[in-house]
Amino acid sequence: MKKAHFTLLTAAALTILTACRNTSNAPVEESHQNEYETPDDQPTGIQRMNTYDFTDTVVISGHTYIYNIHREASDSLPTVSDDFGTSFADNIYHINIRRDGGQFYSHSFTKAAFVNMLTAEMKKHGVLDGMRCDTTLDGLCFAASISQPQSDLYQPFIITVAPDASTAITRDTRDEMDLNTPAE
Repeated sequence: MKKAHFTLLTAAALTILTACRNTSNAPVEESHQNEYETPDDQPTGIQRMNTYDFTDTVVISGHTYIYNIHREASDSLPTVSDDFGTSFADNIYHINIRRDGGQFYSHSFTKAAFVNMLTAEMKKHGVLDGMRCDTTLDGLCFAASISQPQSDLYQPFIITVAPDASTAITRDTRDEMDLNTPAE
């Protein structure tokens, strides 16, 4: 009986090992998802962030806002280079907002919208790489950042969309502890 169990267990283990092994001669590739991509058909070697779309709903002061944030790498904006000579495409962010079912706000942002608040280094090497609705602040606000690609160097900003659909852009001077604390 013990021999039958041993034989069955050995057969099962061999079946599992055979089924799970790489039977082709091709090397196993690991997927390292990255925000930047270089398509095979892009001869310039310019690194481009992936296209991004995000839609969500927030309720502020009794109004329901449905917002969409769309990011796309731009061929019309100047590229930036890092210290190693790698070129990166800059991005355009489009924000479209509906309030209580009707069109409320639509605007496109590039790094140029923030240029008067950027350091010389960010003007030269930074791209507009992040934008999200910031519900930790009062009102309809979007956190945005200009950063040096593939680094942790960035400058944060707040885009405030007022009830009349006017826009104000300010530096985000909160420290990291404040960023996770909802507005009261």
